[in-house]
Amino acid sequence: MITRGLRRTFARRAVLLLYHRIVKPSVDPWSLSVSPQHFDEHLHVLRKHFYPLGLTEFLRLLRGRIIPRRSVVITFDDGYADNLASAKPLLEANDIPATLFVVAGQGNTFWWDELERLILYGEFDTGLVSFSARDQLHLLELESPPVRAGDTDSPEGASGNAATGRMEAYREAWQVLRRLGTEERRDVLARIATEATATPGYPDARRLNPDEIFQLQSSGLVEIGAHTMGHPFLPELSHSEQRAEVVGSKQALEQLTGKPVTTFSYPFGALSERTVEIVRNAGFSCACTTKPSAAWRYSDQYRLPRMAIEDCDGEVFGHRLANTFTRLEA
Repeated sequence: MITRGLRRTFARRAVLLLYHRIVKPSVDPWSLSVSPQHFDEHLHVLRKHFYPLGLTEFLRLLRGRIIPRRSVVITFDDGYADNLASAKPLLEANDIPATLFVVAGQGNTFWWDELERLILYGEFDTGLVSFSARDQLHLLELESPPVRAGDTDSPEGASGNAATGRMEAYREAWQVLRRLGTEERRDVLARIATEATATPGYPDARRLNPDEIFQLQSSGLVEIGAHTMGHPFLPELSHSEQRAEVVGSKQALEQLTGKPVTTFSYPFGALSERTVEIVRNAGFSCACTTKPSAAWRYSDQYRLPRMAIEDCDGEVFGHRLANTFTRLEA
């Protein structure tokens, strides 16, 4: 007869944490940023009360079906420069590993940050943003003034993210652009840019450059994973386009780092059966989604769930994570 305690041991879960940026921005439309102070507090909580693992080590334990109690894995998506400037020193100070899923294509900024710069910070003489995409005209009304850097007390500020006219316009445009191909999206952004008369005070949202990616990989604590070439909505691409995004990112990052890249993260957490097949055939050992759940010994290694982390202090973070494990272990 299997005791309850033994059943719990067999059914132990691990929580994969999903971060994006370690910075305190003026505007955070999707609540993806965590301040350096709070991230440091999160790491102290993890070191004291949980069992931090690297993703590769977790996969090894998962295959052996032996997951330590309260295991956690830190991951980052996208590849922002603040991951090196702010996250890496704190990870090193706390001796906690992490995996950084990097968009491998070229460019200094991500398309959604360029869209944010234009719509939230831009000045438009007409009070409208207009663009065509897939033979459809989009007219977006800007019912509030531009955001100014450091204006965190405004409704559009870092803590508010209220549905002002600017924020509504940004989110509507984002929904359209995320489903476009790379070239069409670039053309739309260029057309919007011709209408904006100025974008003053926009804060830094720079991507990691190749030297910085190599520096992170060489640190010993940070593993580089792939996040496609251009961060597309993969299920809406053809088979050949998906394969180019997935395989291309693996090859580009392996050439850059000089090491095998064996882990993958689906942009937007979006996938299909075809997408999973392409990722598996590309030689990746696992792939992460954005499904908010926990991983256990029977989890599909190509559909690993992750819990997105919002900006909060260490006490709140610790309580939320502890409550998650309490529910899992009940």
